[in-house]
Amino acid sequence: GTVAGILLFFAPLGRVTAALGRMNGLGLISIMPAAALAGIALLALTFVAALGLSRAKPLLLGATLVAIVVCLDGVTSIAEPEPRFPTAYWIAGFVDYIARTGHTAPELSAYFSWPGFFYLVALAEHAVGSSNLIPVMRIWPLAMDLLCLVPMGMIASRMRASWRAKWFAVFIFSVGNWVGQDYFSPQSLNYLLYLFFIALLLIYFGRTGLGAPTGGS
Repeated sequence: GTVAGILLFFAPLGRVTAALGRMNGLGLISIMPAAALAGIALLALTFVAALGLSRAKPLLLGATLVAIVVCLDGVTSIAEPEPRFPTAYWIAGFVDYIARTGHTAPELSAYFSWPGFFYLVALAEHAVGSSNLIPVMRIWPLAMDLLCLVPMGMIASRMRASWRAKWFAVFIFSVGNWVGQDYFSPQSLNYLLYLFFIALLLIYFGRTGLGAPTGGS
């Protein structure tokens, strides 16, 4: 079901790029082929079906969950010719300014008052020897959403709940995550760090004895 869902989703995406001009107020879903929508539905059904097994299958559940995130959050990287959003290009401009001059300019924009993210990206640019941020901006949303699965898994592991409830909680987080908060920006990285902070608090400073109920359901 996972493999079939991925194939159904990505096979017709070439037609989406050609139809971008017909997109209406509903967004990308208004021009998505029926096969692609069926593919993501099949992935969701596969995940729910895996929750009905007598024992947890972490490899199957994890692979299906990653596939769902790739489909939902990676579709724009494939179907659209340029990265979203306009604000991402604005932020890239701050990075470029710091990379070229080596300093900030708070008098030009208040954004320079919290330059940590811009300095970090500029340092990465210098390390790899490239100043082209377009590929980074294109893959950034998908990378952030996939990385968020790591702290969410850590948080779920501390829940006093069955394995089904834990996996379903991460599923709800993934499919219900607000699309648009994950673009190339300081707040998307801060959100990831926030989740890791909560996860570390729960793991190393949380109360002990909060494992899953012994019933195993």
